[in-house]
Amino acid sequence: MQNVQHLNLDPMRKDQISWRTRQGVDTVFATSTAWEDIRMIQDDVPWANVVWFPQAIPRHAFLMWLIVNRKLKTQDIMSRWNSMGNANFNLMCCSLCTIGPDSHEHLFFECAYASSVWEGVRDRAGMAAIQHNWNDIVTL
Repeated sequence: MQNVQHLNLDPMRKDQISWRTRQGVDTVFATSTAWEDIRMIQDDVPWANVVWFPQAIPRHAFLMWLIVNRKLKTQDIMSRWNSMGNANFNLMCCSLCTIGPDSHEHLFFECAYASSVWEGVRDRAGMAAIQHNWNDIVTL
């Protein structure tokens, strides 16, 4: 029979929730302790402060995270999901300029309307030296 530790319950003692860390240390449970113990810790990426900062609006931060990671659901990405091959993505076009299908590059640098917006933002943000290159913009 295995070693079983028998605990005597003491009705005069208050129950307490504890957390055993990865290192095997028993601590008083706190969500912050549990989170730090279960999350995968990685090095910060260079653009972390652009996306995550104390005053960031969560919806905007998430959208920026999608943009930085090139995960927007643009038409070029959605066309890769079509395994049946029965959707006609040639009929789709950029909703800003209606010239061609949108992609990450088109949406930010090739679309005439988006380019004019970028030029205005770039000048007002003091980024006049930054060209139409995503990596240059993000790594400021």
